[in-house]
Amino acid sequence: MIYGTERKPIRLVRMIRVTACILTMLAAVLPVGKAKADEAETSGPCGDDLFWSYSDGTLTISGSGPMDHFQYAQSAQGIICTIPWKEYRNEIVRVILPDGITRIGDCAFSDCVNLREIELPEGIESIGERVFCGCRSLPSITVPDGVVTFGREVFMNCSQLQSVCLPDSITDLGDMHVFAQCYQLKSVTLPSGIKTIPIGAFYLCNQLRSIEIPDGVTTIESTAFEGCSALTEIELPASVTRIESRAFQGCSSLGTITIGSNISYVGRNQYDNSPFYGTRYWNTYAEEHGDGPVYLDYLLLGYEGTCPEETVVKDGTRVIAAAAFRDCQSISKIVLPESLETINELAFLRSSVEEIVLSEGIEAIGEYALSGSSQLKRITIPSTVRSILHNAFMGDDAITDVYYNGTEQMFRERLENHINQSGNWRILRGDGDCAVWHFLVDISSVEIDPSDVRYLGATPYVIYDGTEKTPRVIARNAAGGIVPENEYTVTYRNNTQPGSAFADVRWNGGEETHTIMFKIYLPPTERTTVENTADGIRIAWDPVDGAKGYVIYRRAWNAQSSGWSAFARWNHTTETTWTDTKVYAGTRYQYGVKAYFDDPMNHYDLGLVGPLKTTVRITTRTVTAVTPGTKRLTVKWSGSAVFTGYDVQIATDAAFMKGLRTVRIANPKTYRTTLENLRANTTYYVRVRSYHVFGGMTYHGGWSDAVCGKTK
Repeated sequence: MIYGTERKPIRLVRMIRVTACILTMLAAVLPVGKAKADEAETSGPCGDDLFWSYSDGTLTISGSGPMDHFQYAQSAQGIICTIPWKEYRNEIVRVILPDGITRIGDCAFSDCVNLREIELPEGIESIGERVFCGCRSLPSITVPDGVVTFGREVFMNCSQLQSVCLPDSITDLGDMHVFAQCYQLKSVTLPSGIKTIPIGAFYLCNQLRSIEIPDGVTTIESTAFEGCSALTEIELPASVTRIESRAFQGCSSLGTITIGSNISYVGRNQYDNSPFYGTRYWNTYAEEHGDGPVYLDYLLLGYEGTCPEETVVKDGTRVIAAAAFRDCQSISKIVLPESLETINELAFLRSSVEEIVLSEGIEAIGEYALSGSSQLKRITIPSTVRSILHNAFMGDDAITDVYYNGTEQMFRERLENHINQSGNWRILRGDGDCAVWHFLVDISSVEIDPSDVRYLGATPYVIYDGTEKTPRVIARNAAGGIVPENEYTVTYRNNTQPGSAFADVRWNGGEETHTIMFKIYLPPTERTTVENTADGIRIAWDPVDGAKGYVIYRRAWNAQSSGWSAFARWNHTTETTWTDTKVYAGTRYQYGVKAYFDDPMNHYDLGLVGPLKTTVRITTRTVTAVTPGTKRLTVKWSGSAVFTGYDVQIATDAAFMKGLRTVRIANPKTYRTTLENLRANTTYYVRVRSYHVFGGMTYHGGWSDAVCGKTK
């Protein structure tokens, strides 16, 4: 492969130099020493008005104008090298360029492995192919403003290059590998005017941690960032419309990917992988979601592991990548959403998909979009499709049936001629050799739109708020396709108050009515609380508008029972407290409160249980005696061995705010304690409560009445 090409007539003297280059290479087996250097030329022309000279590690270019292009390539005859200073490439440490130079020629400094210093002067307009390729000691370089174009592989394999600043004057980074294998590259400033990140631009730049893609870039070419294992995040501007295969493959640290809203093409073919395969994002997504499609915002990139036999592409997906389901042998049916705008070529290449259902809303089937699906037998096309592009079904020889969500007249008006003109005749004729068309216009089944309701088990429901409830209905035909809303009428019944409501659906062209039921529930109670009182456990909650009363549910945890007990009914619309008196000390209870609408209560399920609240029944203690002593008080109380222990509080005021002290008694069989180190001749207030530890939680009873005593 020849990387540079001579672009002007070769003068006789230059032909002599080329011959000398070849002779020099043939003598390469001889020792390289001072005698050889003495025989090589140390100066000469390198352009119409440019000259070079070499001395002691420094290559000096003088004069003005464009530098010649040179060749440095492997051919069938051996290495072809026309670089004038080729004998010194391993010795050059420094290059000096004149202010008047306008072009650096192809391969000029290729494989100058010890080059460490070069300054590019203002006035250079172009830098040719492979100019610095293999300059493995070059640490950094600044490209001056005014340079417009690069050739390919300019900085490839500059393994010590750490930073590059590119001016905004550059509009083209060459067609490939501009910074490939720059293993130490950490910082690059890209020009604002480029449109493409070319093939392999940063291939294996494994120290590159971040890079800003300029707004205006439209295409990320294949392998552009492949192997950039330190890259952690990337933001693609809204201008990006194409991402080619393997663009970010193997970016093992790339976990944050932000994309603009205009990507319509995500590349992949029968050999290459998804642009994002092997990234941290891909691997994390697969771990969190398991086998099946891998999504990035509105893009479906491909699949991981095996897909479900019937795969439904999630709503919101706008683009399916090229060859996204390539070789997927687990899917037999795939349903594509209304949001879908683009299916890139060969999306189902060599897959086992037998049936594809395009949801209503899709307007076009792109070129080669469904081609290569050798198992595809059935497809459902919505009536919204207006165009089927060239070879959309190329190679799909197994198709036997096409279901169309519309009338035959609609098909004739919208698609028949278009299919004829686009080379998709295989799906048009119904003569036995090609697909048979089925026109689906009637309603086969109806369901409430899941996005408009919630579910209690399998029952769809909405929350009552005093208004009429009209959740949307989805109607389907015999093939499972969605019937357009303008083709049927929905009438609602019993939908103004809690209870069972109904939606009656009738296709505009028929008489049959399909009915679907949904529930209207009262909302759950809010701010439910439970509290131990002298009489039992007191439950309180906020009132629910429209309620005729409430149902209290109870569940007890003890040695005998852990199930819900029979509910209690509270026939009040304004009073929202209830005390459970049938409780046992030391037992933990859980309560839930549900509002109901009917009276008498024969449909108490028309409300939703509020938040469940738990407490342990703890009876109130009584302080039986407070005996004074010198700077101390001895306190006695009634006890119960079913609890874990007791809290004793003492304070100098009845509100228990001043001088408050709390003592915990961890033995439930201890019913007295002495509080010492108190102030003399001072009146103190004392109270006691029980506490109980259950299931890792500590529950408290109510405080006893306060009793006062005065120290000596």
